[in-house]
Amino acid sequence: MPDRGFSTPLPAAEDYWLREQAIRLVAEGLQQLEHASLVRFQLHTSMGYLDWAATRRGRAALERGEVLRLLQG
Repeated sequence: MPDRGFSTPLPAAEDYWLREQAIRLVAEGLQQLEHASLVRFQLHTSMGYLDWAATRRGRAALERGEVLRLLQG
């Protein structure tokens, strides 16, 4: 999935499809992390973008190596 942007050469149709599949997988993974209270969504209105940040619980779980256990329930 080459990162060619939207200039020349234009990405091939399969590049768009692969990018869409990757985006869906990442979104699903973020949802799982959010449901486990390990990350939270944040909007930076002054800069006009959004991202995800680890919560205190998420940082602690990462330090203790417990992220997988928490996600598995």
